[in-house]
Amino acid sequence: MKKKGLIIGIIVLIAVLILGWIGWTIYDQLKQEEILKQEVLEIESAMSNVTVENTGVVNIEQVTSKLEEIKTTGDCAIVEQAIKDCFKDIINTSLDLSDIIQEEQIQKILTVENYKTDGPDFLASTAYLSDVKTRIEEEKNIFLELCTEEKIMSYINQKTEDEYLIDLYKQIMIGEGEIIKPEDKEKFDTSIELINKILNVEEQVINMLKENKDNWTIQNDTIMFYSNELLQQYNSLVNELQ
Repeated sequence: MKKKGLIIGIIVLIAVLILGWIGWTIYDQLKQEEILKQEVLEIESAMSNVTVENTGVVNIEQVTSKLEEIKTTGDCAIVEQAIKDCFKDIINTSLDLSDIIQEEQIQKILTVENYKTDGPDFLASTAYLSDVKTRIEEEKNIFLELCTEEKIMSYINQKTEDEYLIDLYKQIMIGEGEIIKPEDKEKFDTSIELINKILNVEEQVINMLKENKDNWTIQNDTIMFYSNELLQQYNSLVNELQ
């Protein structure tokens, strides 16, 4: 009888330990999920507060520093790493696009200095404008792909097959609404359209100068045309950039 009582006692103890372990595991999992959700909220807040400094450099250090550290433990760390890998790629692509748009050469295409050094055939200017338009289009497409559900989900799918973790990741990263808000997509499209408009106008001006290479000259650091028609055409194009 004593042995039987001892066995029952051991079984009860094991049951209590198992239930206690399960309870702690569930508690810890919920705690880690709260830490994860709070971390994502802080990253999103930091991203919304990103500014452009006087030098034209994007101030994004606070965001990138948070993406380099993992705050959670256990299974949640897998989800956190996937989330931050996705954010890193989106931010890096955005910065690549920003770097292209801020290239100094874009600002110098329609300057007397460039007319002197690259005219009248403008081989370097023509090649550069073609290249920069291609690069902007490529980065734009990469960015838009990164914002699709399929691409976003690929970050967690590469790390785990656990359906619970995949659903948690999806809930945080995608939720029930639009991945990109219509107004944000409109701002992005408008920005790309604006820089493309500038590049197209610059291309038109360069082409006009190439086609009329014998009908203009540089005097006293000013471009001079031999006909009012060309002067008006040139001014009309340049005024589109105002």
